[in-house]
Amino acid sequence: MVVGAARAGTAGPEVVLDTAVTRLDPEGRLAYRGWDVTEAARTARFEEVAAWLWGVPHGPTAHWAAPDDALALARAVQAPLPAAATAGDRLRVVVAALRAGDPLRDDRRPSAVAARAGALLATLVESLPPADPRDPPVATGSPLLRARPGAAPRAMAAPPTPIT
Repeated sequence: MVVGAARAGTAGPEVVLDTAVTRLDPEGRLAYRGWDVTEAARTARFEEVAAWLWGVPHGPTAHWAAPDDALALARAVQAPLPAAATAGDRLRVVVAALRAGDPLRDDRRPSAVAARAGALLATLVESLPPADPRDPPVATGSPLLRARPGAAPRAMAAPPTPIT
């Protein structure tokens, strides 16, 4: 970060934020790894921006997928939660359960982090129960799936059973 003297017509000193990931220039433009944030928000899917931030390739047609075993575990650990449990409560429980069983959980290579994170995010989305009881049962995680155009929700074969 660089802090300089005030420019003419500004109220304070000039601040330039420059890191390996972000750049905020004096005109207020923000970029992630050189990609203008406004352009990214306008033209890219969430998965593409995340992969760009993680520094790994991700094509415009690639989609994250929830592994079947992870999805089954995520649904099972939520089963004992009360109906009033918030999405945040549910996601914390799922993340803890999935991390405990992930043999690659401590692999910090960028490609491994991106692969695990993509699968985790897809699993989190697909494991949530419908937010609105009027949604059909296949709309698992419906509010987040609606935000992911092209994602194909998987129907629950049966209600999840608690882990004993």
